[in-house]
Amino acid sequence: MIRGRRAGVRAALLLLAAGATAGPAAADDWAPTGPHLAVAMGAAQIFDPDLRGFASIAWQDRHGARRASPWLFAEATARDHFFGFGALVDFPVGSRTLVTPSLAVALYHEHEGLGLGSMFEIRSALEATWPLRSGRIGAAFLHYSNARIGGDHNPGTEALLLVWMTPIGAR
Repeated sequence: MIRGRRAGVRAALLLLAAGATAGPAAADDWAPTGPHLAVAMGAAQIFDPDLRGFASIAWQDRHGARRASPWLFAEATARDHFFGFGALVDFPVGSRTLVTPSLAVALYHEHEGLGLGSMFEIRSALEATWPLRSGRIGAAFLHYSNARIGGDHNPGTEALLLVWMTPIGAR
């Protein structure tokens, strides 16, 4: 388990370091704005021996660099469902990389799945993305916790995801 954690932390640090380039960024010129659709796929329980497939779809109304932006999401494993809302903030790193922390609350519905201990969960995440011709691609690390809202049972889970984001509607 320790070996898996170290590998996950190393992978996240390498991901951020690989995307960072020297030089100032005119962030407001290239940071995403307006409504976006984000789709992500990956694995949950990444620090446990029982990996589970994980999928996410989100609507984000991005307000540019260093400004809080709202988002709504639905996420699932084969036996678990999460529905929530929260806020995210884009921080430019170098000339092309965005690092985006986010925080959200979610309703959790389990079908003999992760066993997270409460129907209310807190979702925290860190995402790094790079531009494509239309949209962005990157990776995200997230953590779900019930913050002991439902009692002492708080196993939590972590996931690592590949993320694709594209603008929707008129720009």
